[in-house]
Amino acid sequence: MLYIVALVIISLALLLFLSKYLFAISNHPNIPKPQAPASNFAIIIPARDESAVIEDLCKSLQNQTIKISPENVFIVVESASDPTTAIAKKYHYRIIVRPHPEKQRKGYALDEAVHAILKHKKFDLYFIFDADNTISPDFIEKMLETYQKGYDIGIGYRKVKNPNSAIAIGPGLIFTIINTLLNHTYTKHGLNCIASGTGYFLSGRIINHLGGFPFHTMTEDYEISLYSAIHHYSTFYNTKAIFYDTQPHTYSQYFIQRTRWEKGYFEARHLFRSQLFKNLPKTYILLIGIYDIVLFIIGLILLLITLTISYGPLPLFLTIAAVYIALLLLTALLLHLERYRLRAGLYFRTILLHPLLLLTYIPCLFVVILKRDLSWRRIEH
Repeated sequence: MLYIVALVIISLALLLFLSKYLFAISNHPNIPKPQAPASNFAIIIPARDESAVIEDLCKSLQNQTIKISPENVFIVVESASDPTTAIAKKYHYRIIVRPHPEKQRKGYALDEAVHAILKHKKFDLYFIFDADNTISPDFIEKMLETYQKGYDIGIGYRKVKNPNSAIAIGPGLIFTIINTLLNHTYTKHGLNCIASGTGYFLSGRIINHLGGFPFHTMTEDYEISLYSAIHHYSTFYNTKAIFYDTQPHTYSQYFIQRTRWEKGYFEARHLFRSQLFKNLPKTYILLIGIYDIVLFIIGLILLLITLTISYGPLPLFLTIAAVYIALLLLTALLLHLERYRLRAGLYFRTILLHPLLLLTYIPCLFVVILKRDLSWRRIEH
């Protein structure tokens, strides 16, 4: 009986996966109408205690092909005594001191910043960056082109800033899945893309209407992605707008980050579940989310239990080996797509280790389920 249940669950998972793919390629894109070039734009950077890393971002903003007015760059800190403020003043950027620093999530910092900005001025679009980001010299130029095409949300191409260890490269390969395998397809077929971290813009049509930034889950980027699909805001993944993001270099930090991502994922879905249903079929892919993968893992575990009971440990070992080899091949494909230029030793360490890092999502899920009051924790750069 358990064997049949396992096969049914695995079959359902494969059916959901196939249905997402068929829905994506069969969708008829609704291209937005071009609009006038942006006359102004704001750049918002949450930067609590980021004096060690923010200057690289400041320099990359200075080196843009599009001139950026310093008075339109807003650095968000929790205290005027934060050393980050001295660097912001050096570049003549505006400083916003948070009135409620006890709310420890990026979404709250952005919300308070937007409220402060809108008291004085409204912008055509709002860029969101992390303090540890750097951006390619033509990033702003390429994103302004996306805005002029009529898109409400522009999403940049996220790359790893510190690809010097297999653990740091791991999140970068997740970005490859999100961007190269998913967002690229979604953009091609006119579907809503998934914002990944920062390095994106929201049009004034969204922010000025909301009067703030009401996205406060642990993954405010994913929350925005769901909101945009539900409210029919157009999104575009711009492969030419490249930005770089620092990733954890220790497993403990990697685990914290993954747990936070999973917690935020389910928080956001809980907020919008009913609205995702109401907006079908447009939101079909986002509604399914990763449930096809979760079901496949559950079905596989049940199948392994059944086979182990019936035939001993050999099927278990063979299946684990097959899964590991499949993840090895996936990792090699992702490295090829991302075109990392790695030393031979690091390249092979990444291929061997990344399957195990992917499996980290399973214990992280148990932490999310068992620890409902999971709090925001800082990721060290």
